[in-house]
Amino acid sequence: MTVDLVATHYSALGGLPSLTFARSWLRVLQCQKIMTRSNSSMPLDNPSSPTSRLPPELLVKIFGCFVTDSNPAILLQICHRWADIASSVSTLWSRIDFSTPPEPLLQRSANQPIDVILLSSPVVPTLGRRKAVKEVLFHYNDRIRKLVLNLLASHLRAIEPELSGTFPILVDLSISALPDHAGARAPYFHKWKPTVIPPLQSVTLNYCMSKHLGFWVASRI
Repeated sequence: MTVDLVATHYSALGGLPSLTFARSWLRVLQCQKIMTRSNSSMPLDNPSSPTSRLPPELLVKIFGCFVTDSNPAILLQICHRWADIASSVSTLWSRIDFSTPPEPLLQRSANQPIDVILLSSPVVPTLGRRKAVKEVLFHYNDRIRKLVLNLLASHLRAIEPELSGTFPILVDLSISALPDHAGARAPYFHKWKPTVIPPLQSVTLNYCMSKHLGFWVASRI
């Protein structure tokens, strides 16, 4: 992948790299890094290498496409320059999906809005994950812009107490409870009584109930 090819693609899209392009390019570079890790001189840390000549503003746009569904920590593994740039851009660290401990992401995202995504998986029920989820929902609810919870009903009920904040900048809400078994009780967020109605723009509720959430939705129609 050369600088000329990157520049051509960048220009053809009016300055915005495609998501597929960004993913593919960064993964190729990561593979290169892994394959050359045993060398004392890393090609991607070489100032004369093509990747080192890309302007920071282009790298930030490509990074932004990449992190929409990928761990931004990968960006720290390519070269020192990329690590410095990625670490300095707080918006790249705004997706909290608990695939890794959230603390570094919360720290690097500074005071930027965050998107909390929690999907049902084998790791979710572990005590450590539950504690991390509860702490983020309770202590950082004022920064949550997007909240997606797709969990077993019993796991949703376990974090209900933490869903009691104001969430003042929440614009995208999606909660889906997956029945643990036939006839399982649906979560009912009775403690969610915000004093400030969040500026919701998108709401999805599946197999869960709350008269307060219903009031939020009605107030935005």
